[in-house]
Amino acid sequence: MKQEGVLSELVRARLTSAEYDGLTKETVEKFYIEEYGQLPPPFEIIHSDKLQIGEESGFNGTAIHFFDDKQAINEVYVINRGTEGDLSKFAELGEKWFKTLKNYKQNPENLKEIVFSGNEDIYTDAYEVLLGDDQSQIEDNQDFKDKVIQKVNEKNLLTKPVFFLDAHSLGGNQGQTLMVTSGDLFTDVNVYNDAPMNIYTIVRMHDKIRKIIEDKYGILADEHDIYKIKPSELYSILDKELGSYASKITYYRNEEDLLTNLTLPYAYRLTNKMNVVTFDSDSKVGRPVDLAAKYPDLTGMIVSILDRANQVKGLSYPEIAFFAKSGFVAAALPSLFHNDFERRIGHLIDDFEGIDLTGHAMDVVIAQIAKQSQQKIVNNELMIKVADIDGGEIEINLDAAYRFYSEGYSLLFGKEETIPAMERVFQTYIVESYQRHVTYTTQQMAEIEENPEAFLSSSDRYTVDVQYHVKYSNFRFLDRPRPQLAPNITMLFDEVIAGIRLETNRQKEFLEKYKDGIKKLAETDERIALLFDTHLERRQSW
Repeated sequence: MKQEGVLSELVRARLTSAEYDGLTKETVEKFYIEEYGQLPPPFEIIHSDKLQIGEESGFNGTAIHFFDDKQAINEVYVINRGTEGDLSKFAELGEKWFKTLKNYKQNPENLKEIVFSGNEDIYTDAYEVLLGDDQSQIEDNQDFKDKVIQKVNEKNLLTKPVFFLDAHSLGGNQGQTLMVTSGDLFTDVNVYNDAPMNIYTIVRMHDKIRKIIEDKYGILADEHDIYKIKPSELYSILDKELGSYASKITYYRNEEDLLTNLTLPYAYRLTNKMNVVTFDSDSKVGRPVDLAAKYPDLTGMIVSILDRANQVKGLSYPEIAFFAKSGFVAAALPSLFHNDFERRIGHLIDDFEGIDLTGHAMDVVIAQIAKQSQQKIVNNELMIKVADIDGGEIEINLDAAYRFYSEGYSLLFGKEETIPAMERVFQTYIVESYQRHVTYTTQQMAEIEENPEAFLSSSDRYTVDVQYHVKYSNFRFLDRPRPQLAPNITMLFDEVIAGIRLETNRQKEFLEKYKDGIKKLAETDERIALLFDTHLERRQSW
C-alpha cells in the first residue's frame, strides 16, 4: 500500500525531471499549484552541492522538506538524478591520445581521474552499476541522507518526519541501494526507467548482508575475491533479507526504454507483479533489443576489460591496441573487411544506433503518468484546453505562458534595479567628482592669492623687483561664484532615467494585460488565477 503524502505521484515525477536543471522554490510552487490549485505548505530545498557533497564522486541530489506543525506535515522528498556527462571531454582525450595513454600506463589505478574527469557519472555507470566495484556515489548519497535528517531534526517539529524517495536512471540504482541500506527510513520510493542495483554493491554496503557473506565464504567483501561468488548464490540471500522492501517501491517503466530492457550480469531489483507500472509511449517503436542478452560474449568481454583496466597493473599495450583497432575497424570500415570478432562488434554498434533513446527520458514517463489522471503534460509542461473548435481543441502551454510572465518580471525588476545604481554612479563620478575638482582648484587659487611669490620661479624677472611687491601682495583671481555643473548634463541624465521608468511602467502594464488575457482564456480554471496572481508575492521569498 503506497503512502500518500503532500505530493502526488505526478508532481513527484515532474520534480524528479526538473531536478536536472536544479530545483527552485518557484518550480516547486508552480507544480504544486498546477496540481492542487492552492499554495503549498512551507518548505525548504536542500541541495547536495551546497553541502559540499559529491565534489569528487560527481553525486548530485536534492531534498525537499515540507513542514507545518499546524497541519501535522513533516515530509521529506529525496531526489536522485541520473547520468549526466560531457562527451566532448572524451573527444579531447582522443585528440591527446598519446598523452592520455602515457598517463594511464603510468598510473592505471587513477583511471577515473585520467579518463573520466568531468564524466564521473559515466564512470559510476561502469564501475558501480555494471561491476559493483566503486561505491563513492552511493556513499555520498548516504552522507547526503544523513545531513538531510540532521537538518530536518534541527527544526524540532512535533510531527514525526516521513521520508519519500524518487530517482531516475542511474539515480534509480542509487535510490534503491539507499533504500535497502537505510533500514525503515523511507516509506515510499518511486524509480523511473531505473538502473538496477548491483549485487556486489549491496553486499558491500548492507551491514547485515556483508556479515552473512563474509562469515559464510570466509572472505572480506571489500576484496576482489568477492567476485568469485557467483551471482546465483547471492540472490537467495538478498531476496530473504531485502524482500520486504518490495512493498515500498514502485518501478515506473517505459516499454521503449533501453536500460530497463537490459539484462546486466550483476543486476538486482525488487520487482514483482504488484510494483511494476509499464507504459507504452510509442507502440510503433517497440521494445528495444536487449543488447546484453543478444551479445553475451561481448558483454562479458566489456566487463572483463573494465575490471582489469582499473586494477594496479591495468591493461597492457597489446590489449589496448587490439581493442582500439577492433573498435575502429568495426565502426569505420565496411563489414567486408571485418573478421568474426569485429563483425560482432559491428552488429552491436548497428543495433545500438538503431535504438530510440528518447524512450529512456524522464519526460516520457511523466506524460504517461499524467494520462492516468486525465492531464496532458508534454516535455514536463502542462497543457490546458481552453476551447473546442471545428472538432478540435485549443490548448495553452501553462508552463510556457507562466514562464514568459515570470521572466518578463525578472527583466523588469532588473531594469528597475539599475536606476538607483545609475543614480549612484552619476552622483559619484559626475556630480561629486566635479565638485571635488572645483574645491581643489579653489584651494589652489586661495594659496596663490595668499602667497603669490611662492609660485614664481627663480628666473622670473619680477621676483627681486621691489616695486612690484605691493602688486603681488594684492594679487586676486576674479571674484566670481564657484562654477556649477552645466544644467544640460543633469537634464540629459534625468531624461535617461525618466525614459527607463517609462519603459518599465509600460512593461508592467503589458505583463498585467498579458496575465489578464491568460486568465480570461481559462477563466474557469482557478489554478491559473492563483499561479499568476500570487507570483509577485511569492517571488519575494525566492
